[in-house]
Amino acid sequence: MRTLLLVFLLLPASLWAESPASAEFWQRSDLERQLDQDEVKIIAAGESEFLTLQLPAMTAEVKGTALLIPDGSQHPASPRYIQTLRQQLIDYGWNTIAILPPEAAADDSTEALEQYQQLLLQRVVAATTAARQNSGYLIVLAQGNNGALVAQLYADKKIPEPESLVLLSAYHPLQAGNKQLAQWIAKLAIPTLDLKQQKDNSVLDGHWRLRQQWVNKENKLLYRQRELPGDMKSPLWQEQMLKEVYGWLSYQGY
Repeated sequence: MRTLLLVFLLLPASLWAESPASAEFWQRSDLERQLDQDEVKIIAAGESEFLTLQLPAMTAEVKGTALLIPDGSQHPASPRYIQTLRQQLIDYGWNTIAILPPEAAADDSTEALEQYQQLLLQRVVAATTAARQNSGYLIVLAQGNNGALVAQLYADKKIPEPESLVLLSAYHPLQAGNKQLAQWIAKLAIPTLDLKQQKDNSVLDGHWRLRQQWVNKENKLLYRQRELPGDMKSPLWQEQMLKEVYGWLSYQGY
């Protein structure tokens, strides 16, 4: 027994290094193990690849594809917005593609955030390309800090615009970035639905009115803010959130 233990301890360090321990690795492993393999699709992005969860529309008439981008701390089956939308929108004529975001930035520095945003850009471009292979419209639903970063990418013309954008409790990870986010949203030509919880991220709450002010200043016509009361863990809250998204898309004629 002691001999076996000694051999085990003397194994080369390179063998230990072969076992990834990143949050993304474990999230991907868990999702691949727990979910139906028909849902799990791996997409290439640059020199790497990432996991997506994809479901086909379950209606005779398919309206298009909904691309779901979780917050950087969440995953494509997260109960915070994403899971309900990816599973329920298929009953309203939408294919759904939910992506696994990149590993979170190493720190709060501008440099680390820019590196993270570049990785996010690669994944959104790859997922958009996959979504555009389907017929119909493309709508993008982006959550949390990734909602803000995606809005910036659209404002900077780094990604072709979808037909509609839904922001889900979107806020910029840098305090100063939230004033810019209000301007990015206002200047986007994309019709935009802006959703938040009644008690949301304090940074988001502090800039909520500013977004509407900038929308008025820029005369952005297709913009709607909605604050949803109650507990987002409640099935009733999730149902109301889904109704808001569906109502917004119906208002646009989708």
